[in-house]
Amino acid sequence: NAVPSQLAAPGNFIWFDLVTDDVAASRSFYGALFGWTFRSTGSSASDYTVVSLGQRDIGGMLRPEAAVAPRARWISLMSVTDPSAAAQLTVARGGKVLVAPAAVPHRGTHALLADAEGAVFGVLRSSTGDPVDTPVPDGDFFWVDLFSRDPARAAAFYRELAGYEVYHSELEAPGGTRLVLAAGGLA
Repeated sequence: NAVPSQLAAPGNFIWFDLVTDDVAASRSFYGALFGWTFRSTGSSASDYTVVSLGQRDIGGMLRPEAAVAPRARWISLMSVTDPSAAAQLTVARGGKVLVAPAAVPHRGTHALLADAEGAVFGVLRSSTGDPVDTPVPDGDFFWVDLFSRDPARAAAFYRELAGYEVYHSELEAPGGTRLVLAAGGLA
């Protein structure tokens, strides 16, 4: 249901996946909380569920692989121009490739990575283009925080990965420095 934009906005977080053992309970909870709607891409409980807000797809839900310890978690995916290059850079900077770059029909090419401190994130080159930055409606994603032991090192990595501008926030984080990453002039 994505409207093709043909826009590329590297550094923007453009998709959000929830990995959960109980997709049905998550659908009920988030549907009631945010008014999200859902559609399954298959017929079994292990298939992918697309999350929509109004007419726009904003994320998905899936069950973890059997070998993964049960624990619900959100994974934020950032736009990049080259997921393979992002995976190589992540490894070169001490991180890991958890899921190698792969093409997904109607989505694009994505990879699941972990930075040097173990923070899990995804990268995506969308086949339909990235969403246009607009005012954020209620119930949509609008901010991603990373809690890091070494904010300067983490910011340098993500700047190299996605071309972020980095600046100090006027709002200090409890017990440390708060850095803000901006893409295209937007935090």
